Amino acid sequence: MSTEAITTSGAARETASTNWNAEPTHFKRILVAVDESAQSGFAVDAAEELASQLVDCEVALLHAFQVTAATSPSLGYVQPEIRLCRMEEGKALLQQAKAKMPDPNRVTRVLREGDAATEILATAALYDVDLIILGTHGRGPVGQVFIGSVASAVARKATCPVMTVMHPVHAAVPA
Repeated sequence: MSTEAITTSGAARETASTNWNAEPTHFKRILVAVDESAQSGFAVDAAEELASQLVDCEVALLHAFQVTAATSPSLGYVQPEIRLCRMEEGKALLQQAKAKMPDPNRVTRVLREGDAATEILATAALYDVDLIILGTHGRGPVGQVFIGSVASAVARKATCPVMTVMHPVHAAVPA
């Protein structure tokens, strides 16, 4: 059985034929965005479940953080203690996520400073990943206008499939 599907890759949109009986894509490298949100935890759980079903799958865990110049906006200076605190928090989040993975020896932890969407896309390119997994709050279009959406920006610009996770992997989703 064949059907027509619209796929997006970055800004390019093309029509592709999908064979639903074909072998599933074998992901070799997965990038998981990690932060302190519950949705990020759900994404880590989804990555753990997927990685446990794949042979020779490598997982890159990324935590991107931003330090604003709130301590002295006129100088653009951030106290080193603030940056170090954010780095330690990020390292702890990455270690917790790594502990959940089926083969910790096939996990790379990446800590980057900068805009989350930009750093996710850059890390995906650097590690040549086949899939990006990240949590999403699901605020909807109105919330995205005021708050923005990392997941939306990544999905629009990524050159590989993006899986967004809003709920626990095995939770019943309300109708």
